[in-house]
Amino acid sequence: MTILTTGFVVMGLVAGTVLLWRLPLVGAAQGTGRVSVIVPARNEAANLTKLLASLAAQSHRPLEVLVVDDGSTDATAAVASAAGATVISAPALPAGWAGKPWACQTGVDAARGDVLLFLDADVHLACDAVDRLLGAANDGLLSVQPFHEVERPYEQFSAFPNVVSLMASGIAALRPSPHPGLAFGPCLLTTPADLQAAGGFASVAGESIEDIALARSFERVGLPVRCFGGGDMVRFRMYPQGAAALIEGWGKNLSGGARRARLLPLLGTVTWVCGAVSASIEAVSTRSVWSTVVYAMVAAQMGWMLRRVGSFRWWVAALFPIPLTGFIGLFVWSLLQRVGRRSVTWRGRQIPV
Repeated sequence: MTILTTGFVVMGLVAGTVLLWRLPLVGAAQGTGRVSVIVPARNEAANLTKLLASLAAQSHRPLEVLVVDDGSTDATAAVASAAGATVISAPALPAGWAGKPWACQTGVDAARGDVLLFLDADVHLACDAVDRLLGAANDGLLSVQPFHEVERPYEQFSAFPNVVSLMASGIAALRPSPHPGLAFGPCLLTTPADLQAAGGFASVAGESIEDIALARSFERVGLPVRCFGGGDMVRFRMYPQGAAALIEGWGKNLSGGARRARLLPLLGTVTWVCGAVSASIEAVSTRSVWSTVVYAMVAAQMGWMLRRVGSFRWWVAALFPIPLTGFIGLFVWSLLQRVGRRSVTWRGRQIPV
Protein backbone atom coordinates (compact mmCIF):
# COMPACT_ATOMS: atom_id res chain seq x y z
CA MET A 1 0.00 0.00 0.00
CA THR A 2 1.60 3.26 -1.13
CA ILE A 3 2.07 6.37 0.97
CA LEU A 4 -0.26 8.26 -1.39
CA THR A 5 -3.05 5.71 -0.97
CA THR A 6 -2.59 5.66 2.79
CA GLY A 7 -2.79 9.43 2.80
CA PHE A 8 -6.08 9.35 0.88
CA VAL A 9 -7.58 6.89 3.35
CA VAL A 10 -6.38 8.78 6.43
CA MET A 11 -7.71 12.08 5.09
CA GLY A 12 -11.00 10.36 4.35
CA LEU A 13 -11.25 8.95 7.86
CA VAL A 14 -10.53 12.38 9.35
CA ALA A 15 -13.02 14.11 7.04
CA GLY A 16 -15.75 11.59 7.86
CA THR A 17 -15.20 11.94 11.59
CA VAL A 18 -15.26 15.75 11.43
CA LEU A 19 -18.41 15.87 9.27
CA LEU A 20 -20.41 13.38 11.36
CA TRP A 21 -19.01 14.43 14.72
CA ARG A 22 -22.36 15.02 16.40
CA LEU A 23 -25.78 14.68 14.80
CA PRO A 24 -28.09 17.21 16.48
CA LEU A 25 -31.38 15.82 17.78
CA VAL A 26 -34.55 17.59 18.87
CA GLY A 27 -34.81 17.83 22.66
CA ALA A 28 -37.68 16.94 24.95
CA ALA A 29 -39.09 20.46 25.43
CA GLN A 30 -42.80 20.93 24.75
CA GLY A 31 -44.35 23.72 22.72
CA THR A 32 -47.70 25.22 21.91
CA GLY A 33 -49.60 26.01 18.74
CA ARG A 34 -52.43 24.92 16.49
CA VAL A 35 -50.73 22.57 14.06
CA SER A 36 -51.89 21.91 10.52
CA VAL A 37 -50.20 18.76 9.21
CA ILE A 38 -49.86 18.76 5.41
CA VAL A 39 -49.05 15.49 3.63
CA PRO A 40 -48.42 15.66 -0.13
CA ALA A 41 -49.37 12.23 -1.43
CA ARG A 42 -49.14 10.66 -4.88
CA ASN A 43 -49.91 6.92 -4.88
CA GLU A 44 -49.10 6.58 -1.17
CA ALA A 45 -51.86 4.21 -0.05
CA ALA A 46 -49.31 1.69 1.23
CA ASN A 47 -47.50 4.27 3.37
CA LEU A 48 -50.25 6.47 4.78
CA THR A 49 -51.69 4.07 7.36
CA LYS A 50 -48.60 4.09 9.56
CA LEU A 51 -48.14 7.86 9.35
CA LEU A 52 -51.79 8.67 10.10
CA ALA A 53 -51.88 6.21 13.01
CA SER A 54 -48.82 7.90 14.53
CA LEU A 55 -50.47 11.32 14.15
CA ALA A 56 -53.61 10.08 15.87
CA ALA A 57 -51.48 8.95 18.84
CA GLN A 58 -49.77 12.32 19.41
CA SER A 59 -49.68 13.81 22.89
CA HIS A 60 -50.20 17.18 21.15
CA ARG A 61 -53.01 16.47 18.71
CA PRO A 62 -52.84 18.43 15.46
CA LEU A 63 -55.66 20.79 14.67
CA GLU A 64 -56.05 19.06 11.31
CA VAL A 65 -54.34 16.55 9.06
CA LEU A 66 -54.58 17.50 5.39
CA VAL A 67 -53.66 14.83 2.86
CA VAL A 68 -53.26 16.44 -0.55
CA ASP A 69 -54.01 13.79 -3.18
CA ASP A 70 -51.71 14.65 -6.06
CA GLY A 71 -53.38 12.76 -8.90
CA SER A 72 -53.11 9.32 -7.31
CA THR A 73 -54.27 6.25 -9.20
CA ASP A 74 -54.37 3.99 -6.13
CA ALA A 75 -56.45 4.10 -2.92
CA THR A 76 -54.59 7.07 -1.40
CA ALA A 77 -57.75 9.15 -0.88
CA ALA A 78 -59.76 6.24 0.55
CA VAL A 79 -57.01 5.23 3.00
CA ALA A 80 -56.55 8.82 4.20
CA SER A 81 -60.28 9.41 4.60
CA ALA A 82 -60.76 6.15 6.51
CA ALA A 83 -58.04 7.22 8.96
CA GLY A 84 -59.82 10.51 9.68
CA ALA A 85 -57.67 12.84 7.58
CA THR A 86 -59.12 15.60 5.44
CA VAL A 87 -58.48 14.76 1.80
CA ILE A 88 -57.86 17.59 -0.68
CA SER A 89 -57.53 16.89 -4.37
CA ALA A 90 -54.75 18.97 -5.87
CA PRO A 91 -55.94 20.94 -8.91
CA ALA A 92 -54.37 20.27 -12.29
CA LEU A 93 -50.66 20.98 -12.29
CA PRO A 94 -50.02 24.52 -13.54
CA ALA A 95 -47.29 25.27 -16.04
CA GLY A 96 -43.92 25.68 -14.38
CA TRP A 97 -44.82 23.72 -11.24
CA ALA A 98 -43.49 20.35 -10.10
CA GLY A 99 -45.89 18.02 -8.33
CA LYS A 100 -44.73 18.17 -4.73
CA PRO A 101 -44.41 21.98 -4.43
CA TRP A 102 -47.89 22.32 -5.97
CA ALA A 103 -49.36 19.77 -3.55
CA CYS A 104 -47.72 21.53 -0.59
CA GLN A 105 -48.99 24.92 -1.72
CA THR A 106 -52.49 23.47 -2.13
CA GLY A 107 -52.30 22.29 1.48
CA VAL A 108 -51.07 25.68 2.68
CA ASP A 109 -54.00 27.41 0.99
CA ALA A 110 -56.44 25.20 2.90
CA ALA A 111 -54.67 25.13 6.30
CA ARG A 112 -56.17 26.84 9.36
CA GLY A 113 -53.34 26.36 11.87
CA ASP A 114 -50.77 28.86 13.06
CA VAL A 115 -48.02 26.24 12.60
CA LEU A 116 -47.49 24.20 9.44
CA LEU A 117 -45.94 20.73 9.63
CA PHE A 118 -45.13 19.14 6.27
CA LEU A 119 -44.60 15.37 6.35
CA ASP A 120 -43.87 12.88 3.60
CA ALA A 121 -46.22 9.91 3.53
CA ASP A 122 -43.46 7.41 4.39
CA VAL A 123 -42.69 9.15 7.70
CA HIS A 124 -44.00 8.07 11.10
CA LEU A 125 -43.62 9.82 14.44
CA ALA A 126 -43.04 8.99 18.10
CA CYS A 127 -46.06 9.89 20.24
CA ASP A 128 -44.41 13.07 21.57
CA ALA A 129 -42.92 14.21 18.26
CA VAL A 130 -45.29 17.11 17.56
CA ASP A 131 -44.77 18.40 21.11
CA ARG A 132 -41.00 18.24 20.72
CA LEU A 133 -41.01 19.83 17.28
CA LEU A 134 -43.07 22.73 18.63
CA GLY A 135 -40.68 23.02 21.58
CA ALA A 136 -37.73 23.35 19.21
CA ALA A 137 -39.51 25.71 16.83
CA ASN A 138 -38.61 29.35 16.50
CA ASP A 139 -38.59 31.79 13.61
CA GLY A 140 -37.81 30.39 10.19
CA LEU A 141 -37.73 26.78 9.06
CA LEU A 142 -37.13 23.66 11.17
CA SER A 143 -36.15 20.51 9.30
CA VAL A 144 -35.61 16.89 10.35
CA GLN A 145 -33.90 14.12 8.41
CA PRO A 146 -35.69 10.97 9.61
CA PHE A 147 -33.92 7.89 10.92
CA HIS A 148 -34.04 5.35 8.09
CA GLU A 149 -35.70 2.03 8.93
CA VAL A 150 -34.37 -0.66 6.60
CA GLU A 151 -35.96 -4.06 6.01
CA ARG A 152 -35.20 -5.74 2.67
CA PRO A 153 -31.75 -6.46 1.19
CA TYR A 154 -32.00 -3.98 -1.70
CA GLU A 155 -32.76 -1.18 0.78
CA GLN A 156 -29.23 -1.55 2.17
CA PHE A 157 -28.04 0.31 -0.93
CA SER A 158 -29.41 3.51 0.61
CA ALA A 159 -26.54 3.35 3.14
CA PHE A 160 -24.00 5.52 1.33
CA PRO A 161 -26.59 8.00 -0.01
CA ASN A 162 -27.88 8.52 3.54
CA VAL A 163 -24.43 9.03 5.02
CA VAL A 164 -23.24 11.24 2.17
CA SER A 165 -26.37 13.42 2.37
CA LEU A 166 -25.80 14.14 6.04
CA MET A 167 -22.07 14.69 5.62
CA ALA A 168 -22.51 17.09 2.71
CA SER A 169 -25.16 19.02 4.63
CA GLY A 170 -22.60 19.91 7.30
CA ILE A 171 -25.24 19.86 10.06
CA ALA A 172 -23.40 17.19 12.08
CA ALA A 173 -19.91 18.65 11.66
CA LEU A 174 -17.51 19.48 14.45
CA ARG A 175 -18.27 23.15 13.72
CA PRO A 176 -21.60 23.23 11.86
CA SER A 177 -22.48 26.26 9.80
CA PRO A 178 -25.24 28.50 11.21
CA HIS A 179 -26.47 28.81 7.60
CA PRO A 180 -26.76 25.26 6.23
CA GLY A 181 -28.44 26.36 3.01
CA LEU A 182 -30.55 23.22 2.87
CA ALA A 183 -33.43 21.43 4.52
CA PHE A 184 -34.77 17.89 4.59
CA GLY A 185 -38.13 17.59 2.85
CA PRO A 186 -39.63 14.62 4.73
CA CYS A 187 -40.25 16.78 7.84
CA LEU A 188 -40.51 20.58 7.74
CA LEU A 189 -42.06 22.94 10.26
CA THR A 190 -42.70 26.66 9.91
CA THR A 191 -45.43 29.28 10.29
CA PRO A 192 -47.69 30.65 7.54
CA ALA A 193 -46.21 34.13 8.02
CA ASP A 194 -42.59 32.96 7.66
CA LEU A 195 -43.44 30.77 4.70
CA GLN A 196 -45.13 33.70 2.99
CA ALA A 197 -42.16 35.96 3.75
CA ALA A 198 -39.87 33.43 2.07
CA GLY A 199 -42.06 33.41 -1.04
CA GLY A 200 -44.03 30.26 -0.27
CA PHE A 201 -43.79 27.23 -2.50
CA ALA A 202 -44.18 29.51 -5.50
CA SER A 203 -40.52 30.43 -4.95
CA VAL A 204 -39.55 26.78 -5.61
CA ALA A 205 -42.38 25.91 -8.00
CA GLY A 206 -40.39 24.05 -10.63
CA GLU A 207 -37.68 22.57 -8.40
CA SER A 208 -37.05 18.83 -8.37
CA ILE A 209 -35.22 19.21 -5.03
CA GLU A 210 -37.62 21.65 -3.48
CA ASP A 211 -36.43 21.26 0.12
CA ILE A 212 -32.96 22.68 -0.55
CA ALA A 213 -34.40 25.45 -2.70
CA LEU A 214 -36.94 26.31 0.02
CA ALA A 215 -34.19 26.60 2.64
CA ARG A 216 -32.31 29.00 0.38
CA SER A 217 -35.51 31.08 0.02
CA PHE A 218 -35.78 31.36 3.81
CA GLU A 219 -32.14 32.35 4.19
CA ARG A 220 -32.36 34.95 1.43
CA VAL A 221 -34.92 36.91 3.47
CA GLY A 222 -32.94 36.54 6.71
CA LEU A 223 -34.98 33.72 8.27
CA PRO A 224 -32.98 30.97 9.99
CA VAL A 225 -32.97 27.33 8.91
CA ARG A 226 -32.22 24.67 11.53
CA CYS A 227 -31.71 20.98 10.77
CA PHE A 228 -31.83 17.92 13.02
CA GLY A 229 -31.54 14.15 12.84
CA GLY A 230 -34.62 12.04 13.42
CA GLY A 231 -33.30 9.76 16.18
CA ASP A 232 -36.16 8.05 17.99
CA MET A 233 -38.62 10.83 17.12
CA VAL A 234 -39.02 10.93 13.32
CA ARG A 235 -38.48 7.82 11.21
CA PHE A 236 -39.23 6.61 7.71
CA ARG A 237 -38.77 3.67 5.40
CA MET A 238 -37.58 4.84 2.01
CA TYR A 239 -38.61 3.14 -1.21
CA PRO A 240 -40.42 0.05 0.10
CA GLN A 241 -41.95 -0.34 -3.38
CA GLY A 242 -38.79 -1.99 -4.72
CA ALA A 243 -35.34 -1.43 -6.19
CA ALA A 244 -36.68 0.54 -9.16
CA ALA A 245 -38.18 3.14 -6.81
CA LEU A 246 -34.86 3.37 -4.94
CA ILE A 247 -32.96 3.99 -8.17
CA GLU A 248 -35.50 6.56 -9.32
CA GLY A 249 -35.56 8.38 -5.97
CA TRP A 250 -31.83 8.64 -5.41
CA GLY A 251 -31.31 9.27 -9.11
CA LYS A 252 -33.52 12.35 -8.76
CA ASN A 253 -31.67 13.74 -5.76
CA LEU A 254 -27.99 12.81 -5.57
CA SER A 255 -26.24 14.95 -8.17
CA GLY A 256 -28.64 17.86 -7.73
CA GLY A 257 -28.03 17.85 -3.98
CA ALA A 258 -24.26 17.78 -4.54
CA ARG A 259 -24.49 20.81 -6.82
CA ARG A 260 -26.26 22.79 -4.09
CA ALA A 261 -24.08 21.71 -1.14
CA ARG A 262 -21.74 24.14 0.62
CA LEU A 263 -18.19 23.90 -0.69
CA LEU A 264 -16.28 22.77 2.43
CA PRO A 265 -18.68 19.97 3.49
CA LEU A 266 -18.84 18.84 -0.14
CA LEU A 267 -15.05 18.68 -0.43
CA GLY A 268 -14.85 16.76 2.84
CA THR A 269 -17.50 14.31 1.65
CA VAL A 270 -15.69 13.74 -1.65
CA THR A 271 -12.47 13.13 0.30
CA TRP A 272 -14.22 10.55 2.46
CA VAL A 273 -15.67 8.72 -0.56
CA CYS A 274 -12.24 8.73 -2.27
CA GLY A 275 -10.70 7.29 0.88
CA ALA A 276 -13.26 4.48 0.97
CA VAL A 277 -12.63 3.73 -2.71
CA SER A 278 -8.86 3.64 -2.11
CA ALA A 279 -9.23 1.27 0.83
CA SER A 280 -11.46 -1.02 -1.26
CA ILE A 281 -9.05 -1.18 -4.18
CA GLU A 282 -6.01 -1.80 -1.99
CA ALA A 283 -7.74 -4.54 -0.01
CA VAL A 284 -8.46 -6.43 -3.25
CA SER A 285 -5.24 -5.70 -5.14
CA THR A 286 -2.50 -6.04 -2.49
CA ARG A 287 -3.99 -8.17 0.28
CA SER A 288 -1.30 -7.09 2.71
CA VAL A 289 -1.60 -6.86 6.47
CA TRP A 290 -1.59 -3.05 6.32
CA SER A 291 -4.29 -2.90 3.62
CA THR A 292 -6.41 -5.25 5.75
CA VAL A 293 -5.97 -3.00 8.79
CA VAL A 294 -6.90 0.08 6.77
CA TYR A 295 -9.96 -1.71 5.35
CA ALA A 296 -11.05 -2.63 8.88
CA MET A 297 -10.68 1.00 10.00
CA VAL A 298 -12.92 2.25 7.18
CA ALA A 299 -15.46 -0.52 7.88
CA ALA A 300 -15.50 0.36 11.60
CA GLN A 301 -16.08 4.02 10.82
CA MET A 302 -18.85 3.09 8.40
CA GLY A 303 -20.55 1.04 11.10
CA TRP A 304 -20.33 3.99 13.52
CA MET A 305 -21.92 6.26 10.91
CA LEU A 306 -24.70 3.88 9.94
CA ARG A 307 -25.89 3.46 13.51
CA ARG A 308 -26.64 7.20 13.52
CA VAL A 309 -28.62 7.31 10.30
CA GLY A 310 -30.58 4.06 10.10
CA SER A 311 -31.09 0.42 10.97
CA PHE A 312 -28.69 -0.91 8.37
CA ARG A 313 -27.36 -4.46 8.72
CA TRP A 314 -23.88 -5.19 10.07
CA TRP A 315 -22.68 -6.57 6.74
CA VAL A 316 -23.22 -3.23 5.01
CA ALA A 317 -20.27 -1.83 6.94
CA ALA A 318 -18.22 -5.04 6.83
CA LEU A 319 -18.68 -5.35 3.06
CA PHE A 320 -18.80 -1.62 2.37
CA PRO A 321 -17.30 -1.84 -1.18
CA ILE A 322 -20.58 -3.44 -2.35
CA PRO A 323 -22.92 -0.58 -1.33
CA LEU A 324 -20.14 1.89 -2.25
CA THR A 325 -20.18 0.55 -5.82
CA GLY A 326 -23.96 0.87 -5.82
CA PHE A 327 -23.68 4.49 -4.62
CA ILE A 328 -21.24 5.39 -7.39
CA GLY A 329 -23.59 3.85 -9.93
CA LEU A 330 -26.55 5.80 -8.53
CA PHE A 331 -24.59 9.04 -8.60
CA VAL A 332 -23.49 8.50 -12.22
CA TRP A 333 -27.08 7.73 -13.21
CA SER A 334 -28.28 10.87 -11.45
CA LEU A 335 -25.62 12.94 -13.20
CA LEU A 336 -26.48 11.50 -16.61
CA GLN A 337 -30.13 12.42 -16.15
CA ARG A 338 -29.37 16.00 -15.17
CA VAL A 339 -26.58 16.67 -17.64
CA GLY A 340 -27.71 14.51 -20.55
CA ARG A 341 -31.51 14.36 -20.43
CA ARG A 342 -31.96 17.64 -18.51
CA SER A 343 -34.82 16.05 -16.61
CA VAL A 344 -35.48 13.54 -13.84
CA THR A 345 -38.35 11.11 -13.39
CA TRP A 346 -40.41 10.85 -10.21
CA ARG A 347 -43.79 9.22 -9.63
CA GLY A 348 -44.47 8.92 -13.34
CA ARG A 349 -43.67 12.57 -14.09
CA GLN A 350 -40.81 14.14 -15.99
CA ILE A 351 -39.38 17.14 -14.11
CA PRO A 352 -37.13 19.50 -16.11
CA VAL A 353 -33.89 20.49 -14.38
